[in-house]
Amino acid sequence: MPNSSTTYYDDDELREALTLVNSYRTLHEIYGLFYGCMAAAKRVDSSQYLPLVYDVDTEDNISAENSEKVHNNLISLWNFVARWKPQDEPFSFPDQVYSDTAQGLLEHAADDMALIEYFKKGLEMAGMPQSPAIATAMRDLDAVTGQLQHYAEMYEAVDPEAEVKNLKASEQKFEELEEAIARSIARITMVKKK
Repeated sequence: MPNSSTTYYDDDELREALTLVNSYRTLHEIYGLFYGCMAAAKRVDSSQYLPLVYDVDTEDNISAENSEKVHNNLISLWNFVARWKPQDEPFSFPDQVYSDTAQGLLEHAADDMALIEYFKKGLEMAGMPQSPAIATAMRDLDAVTGQLQHYAEMYEAVDPEAEVKNLKASEQKFEELEEAIARSIARITMVKKK
C-alpha cells in the first residue's frame, strides 16, 4: 500500500522518491528533522524544511510527477510524525538493515548521530522551547552523541568487512542508546504538547 497523507507505510517508497529529486538526505536525517520541527516552539511549514531535504532551486528541472511523489511522501511522513503521542506510543526509527560487520555498526552509529543532529536542526528552525526538562533531555542527547561518536571511532579503526566479536553485545548497546534517544525526544515533545 502506498504512503498517503493519512497513512505512512513504507520507508523505501520515501527513499525512492528522494532519489527522484537528487536528495542526499538519509531517512534518519529526515525523521530527526521532522521530529524536531514537531517539538519546536513555533509551527514549521514546508518552505522552511524543504531546503534541508533537497535543493529546491533545482525544482524547475524536476518533473511534475517526481516533484509530486516526493512532496506526497514527505507529507505522509510529516503527518505520521505529527500524530505521534509520545506518552502512549513508541518512537519510530527508520527501517534500516545493517550488516554484521564493523562497517554496519559504523553506519548504525552514523545514522543515529544524524537523527540527533537533524532533530536539533528542526528544533532550532522554529525556536527551541525552554524548560528545565528540555535542558536535561538535550544534555542526555549530547551524552548519547558522545557515546555514538566513541563507537564510530572504534569501528573506523578496524577492517570494515571484519565480523564483529560480541555482535549481540554491540547490538544491545545500540538498542540502549536508541531507547535513550527516544526517551529524550519524547520528553522534549511532551513539553510542547502540554
